[in-house]
Amino acid sequence: MPLVVVRSTPAVGETSAVTRSRLGLVTVASLLAMLLAALVAAPADAVGPQWRTRMLEKVNAVRASVGVAPVHECGALEESAERYAKVMAQSGVVGHIGPDGSTLLSRISAAGYHPKMAGENLAGGQQTVVQVMRAWRASPAHLAVMTDPQVTHVGFGYAAGPGTEYGSYWVQHYGTGGHC
Repeated sequence: MPLVVVRSTPAVGETSAVTRSRLGLVTVASLLAMLLAALVAAPADAVGPQWRTRMLEKVNAVRASVGVAPVHECGALEESAERYAKVMAQSGVVGHIGPDGSTLLSRISAAGYHPKMAGENLAGGQQTVVQVMRAWRASPAHLAVMTDPQVTHVGFGYAAGPGTEYGSYWVQHYGTGGHC
């Protein structure tokens, strides 16, 4: 069954006004449906069951690209990163000094990790691992933390903060010398 009934057949390569109008509506509707699907899928990519695996793979790919050994997941750093992501999401603030005055060292020590050295990457607003990793790679300071050859352990945190300025909050905690 045809979408459009045309009274006179247009020349090859032409369409009638009715055809253009209906095709336009179909195109707009299709684009809206794809946009809606992308918006709905974005948070699932961020917090889906495999987001930490994807982030670890991406971090270690960045480290390999500069000749640095891979980092390994650490339960204590993961706990501190996840906790701090939730704090940022609840407060709506992205900062290395927490709203309660906490610091990277106090946060990871509270989770049982006592490092010789540590580093922290924070971000807000990115909806996916790809987006946040792109942002961190583009920042020399964040890239330096990610590729520091001395760190051996990592933990990741993510939390949603609906209605806050950023909406999504990311944490990477790096360390060496602590027990995982």
